[in-house]
Amino acid sequence: MLLRISTCCSAKMEKSKLFDDLFSVVHIHADLMVIYYYQYLCDLLRIRKGLNMETFCSFVDFQKAFDYVNHRFLLHKLLENGRDGNIYNIVKEIYRRRESCVLVNDRITDWFPVKSGVRQGDSLSPILFALFINDFASDLHKLGKGVSIGEHMLPILMYADDVVILANSHTEAQEQLDLMTKWCSTWGMIPNIKKSQVLHHRNHQRKRCTEALYLSDKAMDYVDNNKYLGCWVNEFGNDPKLWRPSPRLPDIRVGG
Repeated sequence: MLLRISTCCSAKMEKSKLFDDLFSVVHIHADLMVIYYYQYLCDLLRIRKGLNMETFCSFVDFQKAFDYVNHRFLLHKLLENGRDGNIYNIVKEIYRRRESCVLVNDRITDWFPVKSGVRQGDSLSPILFALFINDFASDLHKLGKGVSIGEHMLPILMYADDVVILANSHTEAQEQLDLMTKWCSTWGMIPNIKKSQVLHHRNHQRKRCTEALYLSDKAMDYVDNNKYLGCWVNEFGNDPKLWRPSPRLPDIRVGG
């Protein structure tokens, strides 16, 4: 039943062009989507490097992302995006009056209300999370900062809670991160600064940027390489020692 709802929800979102930089996680097998997103990022960086263009990639990690989705905010965003019919009513019923308890030292606590978090393992949850964060992608587009692909501008890639923000310069990247800081504060999400990192992709002739980038008033670390969707991305894109994809994925390499 939930799979049927999630498929319907995804189809309606696609039809209404709700997603700016998202693809359905229902219609295509998850492994293929991982390959697509990873290869897309690699090809983008390779092409820009060939044009002697640098790219600032801000890999943002959320602290327990699915657990911090506020139910009231989620329902508000459903309504904002025109999902005020059966889908809204079903989601509202799923998360209405949720309660939980905890087993501590062989004793069960009293039941307490749960007001945030999408259901773990539910086929609908990734779509609900994508809907929850989609307005941030829209805000980034309105900001007008991001890398160019032909006539189009791409400021962000999102696969569930794996987020990479793309910029042409340090200044652009900081403006984008300032917007994310504001968005997180508004909607109750918490960035995990320890796991959020910046990769300055460039030619060998360029030196790595030394100016700090800040998210939620905390400096993010610059890294030589970052694992994105289980596969490594290098700051120069051509270190064969880092071509170690996840065991469940084929050998996908970052071309130099």
